[in-house]
Amino acid sequence: MYDRGLQIRCCRLSNASGTGGSRYDPKKSKFDVLQFASVIPSIALSSFAKPDQFIFRVAGEDVIKRIGFNPTGKNYYDFVPPERKQRAIETVQALIDVPCGLRAFVEQTYSSGLGRTVEIVLLPLVAEAPEIDGYILSASGILSDQQMTFHDDAVLLGKRIIDQEFIDLGFGVEDIIPDLQ
Repeated sequence: MYDRGLQIRCCRLSNASGTGGSRYDPKKSKFDVLQFASVIPSIALSSFAKPDQFIFRVAGEDVIKRIGFNPTGKNYYDFVPPERKQRAIETVQALIDVPCGLRAFVEQTYSSGLGRTVEIVLLPLVAEAPEIDGYILSASGILSDQQMTFHDDAVLLGKRIIDQEFIDLGFGVEDIIPDLQ
């Protein structure tokens, strides 16, 4: 179920690969996933390339079970409703450009008719490949369930953002997309 240390551990995941100093530089190539074995099932790693490519590179077992399919290789924006797509693109781009993190509480509905509330924390990693603008490391935890279990064979049909906030990584977040809703 929900891991209260999720946000703290996700921040450590992001910072663990950094070299320190005044520049945010945790590189994906320096990220040692073995240091965080207990959260690997709840992690997804996605690459971002402007203007609108946000590709799942890795999805943990709990992520796959929670959404009902393996998203690896798929573009996240293909799952975003058209009316929210531009806002989603701007939000992910802000995570890379500022850089900053994001914490969101999302209500998800499933093909079984049941739902759950999930906390998701996203943090940027620096890309060293020129064709990639950055990576986003995300970790998720279930806050509430409607008696769902992972073996329900339910597929994620929709989601509604309940609340979200940027996480300041030392570069400020005051001027970023004032209305996230």
